[in-house]
Amino acid sequence: MRAHTYHLFARTSFDPAKVDSVADIRASSDALRADNAVGLAHFNTEGSSGELSIFFIGTKRVSHDVTAKWHATH
Repeated sequence: MRAHTYHLFARTSFDPAKVDSVADIRASSDALRADNAVGLAHFNTEGSSGELSIFFIGTKRVSHDVTAKWHATH
């Protein structure tokens, strides 16, 4: 983890060790989104837990990932 993340966690009293499940994250998904987040694309995946993980990625990031994959395969 980067130093910024450590400081942010300390400042907000967030302890990642207390996150027990995907359900914990899902219950807080609105609070985990940045206030200035716009153009989010909805994604989900079923991880090793077997629980559906829902997450959001900015459309700029999606475009970047698609472009990078295209360049890597062509």
